[in-house]
Amino acid sequence: MTKDQFLTELNSYLSVLKPEDRKNTIEFYEEYFEDAENEEAAIEELGSPKKLAEEIIDFHKASYKGENNQVVSQQFSQDDSISEIILNITAASVLIRGTQEEKIEYTTQNIADDDFSAKIENGKLIIKEKPVFFFSKKGFASFLENFNINTSFNAANREISINIPKNTNLVKLEFNSQMGSLKIEDVNIEIIEGYTTCGNFSVKGSLHKKIDFNTSAGAIKMKDAEIESMKLSSSAGYIKFENIKSDNISASTGAGAIDFIKIESSYIKANSGAGNITANEVNADRVNFNTGAGTNRFRKCNFNSETILNTGAGSIIFQGNLHGYAKINSAIGPVDLNLPNGIESYDISISSNQGRIKLNGENVEKRGDRINLGSKSANTNIKINTSFGTIKLTTKEGE
Repeated sequence: MTKDQFLTELNSYLSVLKPEDRKNTIEFYEEYFEDAENEEAAIEELGSPKKLAEEIIDFHKASYKGENNQVVSQQFSQDDSISEIILNITAASVLIRGTQEEKIEYTTQNIADDDFSAKIENGKLIIKEKPVFFFSKKGFASFLENFNINTSFNAANREISINIPKNTNLVKLEFNSQMGSLKIEDVNIEIIEGYTTCGNFSVKGSLHKKIDFNTSAGAIKMKDAEIESMKLSSSAGYIKFENIKSDNISASTGAGAIDFIKIESSYIKANSGAGNITANEVNADRVNFNTGAGTNRFRKCNFNSETILNTGAGSIIFQGNLHGYAKINSAIGPVDLNLPNGIESYDISISSNQGRIKLNGENVEKRGDRINLGSKSANTNIKINTSFGTIKLTTKEGE
């Protein structure tokens, strides 16, 4: 083990400490190694990072007593076979992550013992946090003192961390919360489902079969993961997908934006009432994107079979490849398509009442409400409908 490996491992074991205490501890041992004449001898003298971390945590636990900053840790034995986790959370921020530990363990911070319970029942780890108005006197005082609805919905810096051995595959995670947030990092969980009223939800890394989650006012983020099927919704929050592989993605938000970055999927359906939908480097067989008043903006996208793009008062801006069948509808907003092949590679049918039509910068003369461009024998059929929006087409020969 090298010095850097030692410090990285030690830092991971110290996650239960206050950020300032954790930072100071790591800086102390960095200086310790700098002063040591021999790195290997220094590591041997310090012992294992895990054991050293336990001693450091025990020391800080004593110093935390009397504060509203309780740190409580519990590790389950290998005989405790856990396949599911059920979390009923009121106002805590929950982090579930894969670690090098051999056993499942949880840590709570700023949560009074009377406000929290954890048990294993029929292979399920069940963690509950009391409703706000049933908090202990100390817990309720801390909640009111620190509560700020404008700061990521963490009511009183109440935290629950659950460490899962990286070789563990959980069958299911259920999360139900009023003002809590959930973050999952590098843990394989077959099914994730639940809701939070005012909190955020994020997943990073690992493999999942199904995620079904909704939040009323929080953000949702999916990153660096393979997920067979996703159904995500937020009434007013932002939804973001980045570097995701999935068979089926369904996302909806009332007033927030939806972003797709570096996505591979068989089918994507996204709806936003008043927010924008953006997609960069998305490769999908079938897509259905809808906005009420927002913009649909696509860059470097490849839609292989069926494409449906709809907007009411917003605009549709597309740059990439369309194959098979594409239907594009805009009530009053403009449509701007930038396609990589010549116009003869497409069979384009346009229905427009009042909007102007431009092909490669030149106005197209209309005779009635319908016009056809390209070739009827082309494999890609594009239908564009608009009442008042301007239609702008750019093809290869116009670049």
